[in-house]
Amino acid sequence: MQHIQYVAGRGKKVHIYLLGIAVLSGLITGSVYQALKAPYPSALIHQFFAPVYNSMKISDYVWDSFMQSVILLAVMFLLGFFALGQPFGVLLLFYRGFGIGASSAMIYELFGIKGAVSIVFLVVPKASAIILMTMLGARELIRSSNYTLSCWTSHTEPNVNDNIFRLYCIKFLVLMISAAVISGIDAAVNLVYVKIG
Repeated sequence: MQHIQYVAGRGKKVHIYLLGIAVLSGLITGSVYQALKAPYPSALIHQFFAPVYNSMKISDYVWDSFMQSVILLAVMFLLGFFALGQPFGVLLLFYRGFGIGASSAMIYELFGIKGAVSIVFLVVPKASAIILMTMLGARELIRSSNYTLSCWTSHTEPNVNDNIFRLYCIKFLVLMISAAVISGIDAAVNLVYVKIG
């Protein structure tokens, strides 16, 4: 039986700029939603992009933010083994963008023009790093799902060796470590910002 050899980067290439459109769409949608609905700060909606959670310690805020990133990366990792995991990767990017847009709009609603400083120093750096991390995770998810789908539709057995699987795992492990680094830097920035403010 003919084997399909999986090589990252072969097949239908995942374009980063297309994934960026998903993020941008989510950002715009989140901003509009916040402006129209003005929901109370929510971990589900705002995803800890804006540190305005009442009676919450910065350490708890950073930890919860880190755990949310790890959970989303774990979901991406698992979805990569499914033939139809691609749309969910795009939806997760949209969801992340939605949180950034909603958080930025919420800060502007609460603090007006002064909130722009908070957005620049607290939201933009963290959001940029997390979006990059999520886009890389989504790209690996889609590549893996495309390969699984190609095996399924062509009725061939996959030819995946241990090194390829190990590389896939290592990539997501690096992304999770990156999430920890991002959270640590975010904590430091928040502490400095609070002291200066």
